[in-house]
Formats: sequence, C-alpha cells, structure tokens
Amino acid sequence: MAKYYIFENETKKGPLSIKEIIELDLSESTLVWKKGLKDWTELKNLTEYKKTIPPPIPKINPQDKIVPIENKDTENISSDNTTDIDIKMDIVKNDIVVSYHKNAGFWLRLVAFIIDFTLMFFITSFFWAIFQLPIPANSKSFFSGGLLIFKNPLGILFGWLYYAIFESSRFQATPGKAILGLKVTNENFESIGFGQASGRFFGKILSILIIGIGYLMIGLTKKRQGLHDILAHTFVLKENIKEIKRKPASWIIFIISFLFFVISLFIPANLTLIETMKSFNTNNLLSTNINNVQNVPFLYQCISFEYPDNWKVEKEELQQDFAYQISCEKEGTNSSEIITISWLNLEMDPLELIQNTIEGMKEEPSHKNSNFKPINATVFKGNDAFRADYDLELFGEKFYGRFISFNSCDKTVLIIKQADNLYKLELEFRVIENSLKIE
Repeated sequence: MAKYYIFENETKKGPLSIKEIIELDLSESTLVWKKGLKDWTELKNLTEYKKTIPPPIPKINPQDKIVPIENKDTENISSDNTTDIDIKMDIVKNDIVVSYHKNAGFWLRLVAFIIDFTLMFFITSFFWAIFQLPIPANSKSFFSGGLLIFKNPLGILFGWLYYAIFESSRFQATPGKAILGLKVTNENFESIGFGQASGRFFGKILSILIIGIGYLMIGLTKKRQGLHDILAHTFVLKENIKEIKRKPASWIIFIISFLFFVISLFIPANLTLIETMKSFNTNNLLSTNINNVQNVPFLYQCISFEYPDNWKVEKEELQQDFAYQISCEKEGTNSSEIITISWLNLEMDPLELIQNTIEGMKEEPSHKNSNFKPINATVFKGNDAFRADYDLELFGEKFYGRFISFNSCDKTVLIIKQADNLYKLELEFRVIENSLKIE
C-alpha cells in the first residue's frame, strides 16, 4: 500500500494512507508526495484520490503565499537543486513544486565529521583510562608521564556502533550532524534503520579505500551524495532552522564527553599494557619462529638448562669456588635479547643483592637514563623471590629489563634479562627459564 506525505501549515506529516488523507478532509490544494512522484503536487492531481471521492469544494487558505513564475523552463525544478532552507512554492503550468529539502554539502558535512571525531576521541579516552585497556604502538605522549593520545585499536567497532545507533535513532543523526542541523534519511526522506545505517558506515571504508574519492563525490554529485550514501540509498539533509530540536541534547552530549576526557587526563595510563600491545603488533610471529628452533642442553657447575640453537652461551667464574656467571645472547644483528644467570655459593638476602646491583648500575654512564621500578616480592620456580623491572635508553633506543633474585640449594641466584620490548622480555627467555635447574 502506497504511503503519502502531506505538507500543511508549514509542516510535513506522514506517512499516511489514502483513506487517512480523505478522513482529514483536506483542501484540494494541499501538497502531497509519495514514492514515484518526481515532485510534490496538489491533492486533486492524484488519480487515486479522484477515483475515491468526488472532488471536494476547494478551501482557500488566505495565509498561502503563491508566487507565479513566468519562465516556463522551470517546469522540471526538483528539490535536489534547492539552495534555500526555507519552504518555497512556485506555480508552474497549474502544478505546484515544493523546494522542501536541502542536501547538505561537502564542507558542512566535513565540519560535522570533525565534531563527531572529537566527541568519539573524548569518549574512548575516558573508557580506555577507566578500564586500563591496552593502547597500541603508535600512541604519542600528550604530556610527560602517563598521559597519552592514541589511536583506538577498536576504532572500527566503536565507530560503527556510534554512527549506526545515532543515525538510526530518533535523532536521525550523530551529535555532530545534529549540532549543524543535519539528518540522515532514506530516499523517501524517512528515517533509516540500524541495518541501513550500518551499511552506510561500512560503505565509508570503500569511500576511503579509493583514495577518498567516495567522499569527494559529495561535492560533485547533484544530490550531494558520497559513494557510501549512494550504496546505502541515503541522503544527508539540512533541516529548516525552525525544525531543529536536537541541538541542545547534542551539545549536552558533547560537553559531558569533554568533561569525561578531562577526567581521563588525571588517570595514569597502564604503561605495561601499552608496551605489551606495541610488542605484540611488531612481534606476533615470534611464537611461530620458536617452533622452528631446536633446543640445546647446557650444564655448568650446579646450573643446567636448555637454550635455543640460535643463541650463544658464555660462562665465567667470577671468583674461584664462590661466584659464577652464565650469559645467553640471541644471535643476529637485530637481536637485543640477553640473559645472565649469576650465583653465589652462599645464602644472602636476595632483596639486598638486587639493591646492590641497582646501585652499581646507576654509577655506570650508560645507565644514567635508567628508570628502576620498585622491588616486589614474587615466586620463581617454587622459590620465594624478589623482582624489579627497569627501562633505559641507549643510543636512542629503548630497552626493558628485569631482575629476579632468590635462594635455592644453599645458593643465592640473580637473573638479569633484557630486550627491546616487553613482549620479548616475557616470551623470548621462556625456554631457558622453564628448563632452569639448580642442584
């Protein structure tokens, strides 16, 4: 059944059935539109209306302002070509053409995008800070310390929900569009559903992939449609100023989001997760490579373990019958992983051993920029132990390290391992650590 829209008292109403229109007892000069009509027309011109009832006596509304147009060439004027926001009615050969909608142009929609992007950034910053979510490698420091600006690793998912939910809601627009008086409709100027809004969002990916041409089409096409609008059969329209009722709510959403962002600036970022995510992005093939490496057994004094065959091992007696050290380093020009296992043939306080080691490192010129984290109690291979992490900059490159010290078999053991990111620090030494035995 066809759905009709009427324009009465400067207001568009609908959708309505032909029966509902008849029951309203409208003037024959009332403007009517349905899908399939090129432009708005008078009610009396509808064939289905003529067949239903005899033509009623026309009602004249003295408030109607009808401006005759002398130029007959304007017969094909359509709403797509309008440049005015206000309603205009023109008589052309006894037909009335209504310029009701204005298609929003490229620059207006660009400003709306900037507002929405800023709002999404505020919201994601707050949630990432509150829930201490992982932040990707291309994060950039905003202030010194833990405050960061970052690209959302779940940006596509969040953007899809943001655009699809708002544009399919009663708002018919994101807050950025609503602030500027824009709304998204289908080709019948009706609101769109979540599915159509989702298709429109994912169509934007295609608009970007063709070097942005899909967006430039907004300024070049007659109906101001981007490629994603054409694919989703949607329009972005500029509303009559009198009809914009969503501005206050949109500004409230924007201001609250900004306040959330300000709060997030005072929440320290989870730096461990930042670097772990960075490492994962750049080294996600490490586990595959490990499977292609053979493990080699090693035994020296009372220490035994296995190490990958692409590593080299060196042993040293630091003090006869008292102090020993084993160094394992991964081979390759781009490798930075190294682990040392040192032990004393007596039991001493592992906490004190780590403290003395840190004090000694601070005196070395190469460790002036080192940042040592607090020492914490932990457990290593069933032994009560102490652990401290650190990071340092060397020749413009950042490295991460860890101390682990414990007592075992009447010996005091100190393990120091170091790599150029936290992912390697956790995984690259796993073969050695898991197979380590002290007798």
